[in-house]
Amino acid sequence: MFDTRPSGFDQTNKMTRICRCAGRTETFIELPGHSPLLVIARGTSEQPELQRRPRDYHAARKAVGLPAKPLVHEGRDQSSILEEFASLTGELTNAVVQLAKLRLPME
Repeated sequence: MFDTRPSGFDQTNKMTRICRCAGRTETFIELPGHSPLLVIARGTSEQPELQRRPRDYHAARKAVGLPAKPLVHEGRDQSSILEEFASLTGELTNAVVQLAKLRLPME
């Protein structure tokens, strides 16, 4: 999970059990100097904080010129979004196939 501050300072604190003393810096993750395309998926039924993080991560990657593609699923959350993988025509399945085509030589 990307964030500009440790996730323990928000609604996920009960799950992560990170105490407030865990970090005081604004950025705790370094973006790579280069990277292949990254699809950043999120659902609109997530908690606001869990929707903000992928948006911010996408913006951070774009700001340093790293390729990123947002994939927003209306009415989905972190559990129901996985149903997309069960469908051969699901958006997430399609995104994975497209990424594989970019990375693997085709015959």
